[in-house]
Amino acid sequence: MAATIHQPIGAPSGRHPASADLAATLETLLAIATTTDASLADQTADALAAVVAHLGVDVGEAGRRGEDGIRPLDTVFHPAAVRAAAPAAAARAAAAMLAPAGGAAFHSADTAADGHHALAGMGIGSALVRAVEASGEVFTFAFLAASPRGAPFSDAECRLVERVAQWFLGAVERQRRIRGIVESRDELAMIVENLSSPIAAYDQDGRIVAANDTGRHVRRPAESRGIDARTLSTGMPLLGRVEAWDDGEGGERWMRTDRIPYENPAGDGARLLLVATDVTEMVEKKQQLAKANAGLNQFAYVASHDLQEPLRKIGTFTDLLTQSLEKGDAEEVAYATRVIKDSARRARALITDLLAWSRLGNRKLERVPVDVPSLVRDTLAELLASRRDVPVEIDDRMSAGVVAADASQMRQLIENLLVNALKYRHPDRPAAIALRFERRPGGGRVLEVADKGIGFDPAHAAVIFEPFRRLHADRQYAGTGVGLAICARVCERHGWTISADARPGEGAVFRVEMPTRPVRTEPTR
Repeated sequence: MAATIHQPIGAPSGRHPASADLAATLETLLAIATTTDASLADQTADALAAVVAHLGVDVGEAGRRGEDGIRPLDTVFHPAAVRAAAPAAAARAAAAMLAPAGGAAFHSADTAADGHHALAGMGIGSALVRAVEASGEVFTFAFLAASPRGAPFSDAECRLVERVAQWFLGAVERQRRIRGIVESRDELAMIVENLSSPIAAYDQDGRIVAANDTGRHVRRPAESRGIDARTLSTGMPLLGRVEAWDDGEGGERWMRTDRIPYENPAGDGARLLLVATDVTEMVEKKQQLAKANAGLNQFAYVASHDLQEPLRKIGTFTDLLTQSLEKGDAEEVAYATRVIKDSARRARALITDLLAWSRLGNRKLERVPVDVPSLVRDTLAELLASRRDVPVEIDDRMSAGVVAADASQMRQLIENLLVNALKYRHPDRPAAIALRFERRPGGGRVLEVADKGIGFDPAHAAVIFEPFRRLHADRQYAGTGVGLAICARVCERHGWTISADARPGEGAVFRVEMPTRPVRTEPTR
């Protein structure tokens, strides 16, 4: 509060009268204290002026005591007083001398004032000082006259100055509290504004009335906005709902939302507070855990069923082999040995494929640019090199293209699709494979591997991707039923989709769709 000099309001025309009516002065002070459109500095100056006029003194000053003495905040002179530095300095001197005791009244004509001869020596005839403390700071109010007043300050006049000092003390404390509230509000607003979580308040028409930066730019699906309206209509909070929101880059983010209806303080209807937290990572880990549990269940099934079958045969035919050796039956020995070897081979293949399938879900993806057409051609060349006795017609119409994928898993996907096309060839015609790799109209790419093999019933198009699910007996087409399951898991890990279309006796088409961004799915809550 800067020091200012004012003229008193309504000061009496006479010099040092014993004064204006106390009730009128109190009414004036009340009006000053309750005004709402003036600063504390202006209110203080007006209050000083009213007291100067009431006491009929030369000068009134409010000050703050510091290490270097009293510093003026506001100084008011009586109209008839000399407006100079000397009276103001005298007021500060009186305040400095009388304030340590909380304040006092001085009247040079009073014999009781012997203890304050120094004030008289400074040319002060009468002085009234009050000191108050607020939050460790001492504020002083000093009123003085160069000539002695007609009478010492009365008890009523002392109480009047005390009331002004106490009012000022309350005003300072109130101002500090308001400043603290404003600073806390501004700090909270800054924190909310910079939160990564969207926070927004909506009116009944779905318009944003207040939001942080993230809340102003978030993209929500129509379903989410519909839930806003239903929540407002019920008036009940809706907490913990998980929703898929557009991330602005063609993908989705999973958000945990809290909707809280409230009445607008302005009274123009209900509003809705929406707070959202990104839980994409948590949802993905939950999905991974569910898939891992499903994998464990599948593993238990295989261990209890598929693996036991070759082991049972090994046990049975080991007994037969022992009996045949005892009887010396060479033919039975050869048969039992052959079955044991085939069963051991199948058990080993099951374990190998089972480990390959389970490891796909545990290994971290390391995405790198993969030239898909080149990888398909290289893999196909390696497979055909070990099948030189099998003629294969290749229709390669793949366009150039690169996708971000785990190179090792991408090779597993392609190899299993090609092996599948070569294995299930039709016995009455040469094997034929058609390859396509092209852009999708909506973005991303699609890889197709088609064959003219034996095909299958379209009703089995979904189940063939389940682990260890086979449509043919092992004696017809050797295998474990894991190859296509590996393809499905690779696609799942990358956020791709795989599908199959076929006709019995006509062949099959396997299609892998690779969107620009992975598509996430979360069960409906």
